[in-house]
Amino acid sequence: MSHLAIKTHPDGGALVSILEGWINKIQQEVAKETGIRPNDEGFDDQVETKIREVIQYIEDLVHYFDFGSVIIAYWRSYRLDDDELKNAFLRWLRGEFNTKTEAKAPLGVRFIIDVEARFDYIKLLARFIAEIGYKGLLILVDETVNLYQISTTVTREKNYNRVLAIFNDTKQCKAEHLGIFIGGTTKFLEDPNRELFADQAWRRRTKESRFVTQANVQEYIGSVIRLNALTETEILTPLQRLTDIHTLDFGC
Repeated sequence: MSHLAIKTHPDGGALVSILEGWINKIQQEVAKETGIRPNDEGFDDQVETKIREVIQYIEDLVHYFDFGSVIIAYWRSYRLDDDELKNAFLRWLRGEFNTKTEAKAPLGVRFIIDVEARFDYIKLLARFIAEIGYKGLLILVDETVNLYQISTTVTREKNYNRVLAIFNDTKQCKAEHLGIFIGGTTKFLEDPNRELFADQAWRRRTKESRFVTQANVQEYIGSVIRLNALTETEILTPLQRLTDIHTLDFGC
């Protein structure tokens, strides 16, 4: 979550911008629709009502009540200009509390985002940010060869099963507005001893189309996109261009 990025925050740290940009938008809408100013009585209640309307759209997902409670609490701490409390709620949203006791002291909540619940909260976040004006959430998971390199069979397969559960949710429309790209090596997929494809469930879900196999063409709409290794020419061309740019800049 600390790496969450949007166009105006491409290097991460966009969570605050997303939440506070949305809150500011709601405040402007309330002021325009009701004529009530931010310091007038009843303004905060109107804003909270609109926040709850957005949260209603995620009520069919697991943990929505907890998530919604924290979003509303964040708004209240934002309104009070309590930076310490806001930061505590941001820590909660980033899943940085290790125990419920640790979270209860500053926030008064009895729940945290633990390992088992993390993907459920990612689905909540994806739906939430779609409701507040973004197209959705895109997650890039690289170096999954590290799963393949786990030496303990039980642990490795447990991780594979977790990835499979995520895959199934996205394919079965149980994770709306969420896209996931997983980067791995050929060994990660096809090694005869530790491969992902050793699991028949994975093999069925990621099998290439017979038309692709017969025609020997590249497939871009399947679950697996195989990237061919760069040729020497493809590697040399950008290096030559970089050399030309260096020459233009430094004259050598």
